[in-house]
Amino acid sequence: MSSFLFKTRIYSVFTSTCPACHKGEVFKSKQIFNLKQFDKMHEHCPICGHQYEKEPGFFYGAMYASYGLMVGLFVVSFAIFVWGFKIKMSSYLIGFPFLVLLAAPYVFRMSRIIWMNLFTGYKETPEIKN
Repeated sequence: MSSFLFKTRIYSVFTSTCPACHKGEVFKSKQIFNLKQFDKMHEHCPICGHQYEKEPGFFYGAMYASYGLMVGLFVVSFAIFVWGFKIKMSSYLIGFPFLVLLAAPYVFRMSRIIWMNLFTGYKETPEIKN
């Protein structure tokens, strides 16, 4: 990711890093399609100690971001497949659930990071040494 985006929320979202320091990893595993580990998160940032879940139930709000991402996926994939490749609407509607299943782990992670970034911005703090 570009260094000019480093202090922006966009950087944190696309690199899956801490919204406060943009250095620590949010998720324990980098493998998105490992179904046993894709949703496991650190409780605190390993670099700056920022607590990811501000209160119990905090990530229920991430469902709003997830909904928006899935609607976006539907609109973009519809435009590409139905209008771009001239695939029949019925074939698209049959195939779209498979696309949703493939995108679900990625959308899950993105929605949580987007939700965290709505409430936390970049803070220039010195790194905590372990």
